[in-house]
Formats: sequence, C-alpha cells, structure tokens
Amino acid sequence: MSQNFNCPDCGSSQFVTEPNQYDILEFSSNGFEVVDSETIDDYKVFCRECGVEVDLIKSTKKIVCKG
Repeated sequence: MSQNFNCPDCGSSQFVTEPNQYDILEFSSNGFEVVDSETIDDYKVFCRECGVEVDLIKSTKKIVCKG
C-alpha cells in the first residue's frame, strides 16, 4: 500500500472517527434513561494506532496530520 495512505507519524493504515452521535440522558429512580439522541454533522478523524488527528482539509492525495 502506498505510504500516502498511511499515518505519517506511525505508519498505520487504519483510522477512526470521533463519535458523531450522542445520547441525552435523564436520571430517574431506575437510573439513567435515554430521552433523545443527536447527531453532529462535523466529525474528526484520528489514527487508530497513535491517536494523532488527521487534517481533513489538507488530506487530499495523502494523509496529513494536524499540528
């Protein structure tokens, strides 16, 4: 695989996103209960191995880390 598609810091080829959905909870006598779920339009991408954030704007033909 081309090095352009690997993390420039550690060489990993796997990336993960920051969760872009969360639950809104309320506490009741039974514990926490989900009252709603919301999705966030923006998301971030991180290297799965070292955790460095990927610069989504600059990463067009190769992976570029934020820094």
